Amino acid sequence: MVVPFLDGMTPPTCARGMDYERHLSRKLMNLQAENEELLRRNETRVMDIEELMISNETVAKKIQELCDNNHQLSKINEELVRSVALSEAKVLKLQLIFIVLLVMFFAICLGVSGL
Repeated sequence: MVVPFLDGMTPPTCARGMDYERHLSRKLMNLQAENEELLRRNETRVMDIEELMISNETVAKKIQELCDNNHQLSKINEELVRSVALSEAKVLKLQLIFIVLLVMFFAICLGVSGL
């Protein structure tokens, strides 16, 4: 390695020093290549993360919609359960009326008085 302003003052580098300088240059080039590869991978990962964040937002919106739909369906289910309970009560009431009328009919047919 030659330093311009010290050109005349520095002795030439020995063979061992030249070999070490080549070794350091190769090592520097390898590290720079590795750094470029890591930067490229990092950019790819950043893009992947951005895509995942967008997908996550989409999924979060769908989950919220499903939660809202579930809430509405739960209300409808409660109304249907109440309606069925009322219907069952009406059916039981109608069955009771039918039984009373049936008993009265047989009582009239058989001539039993007092009903």
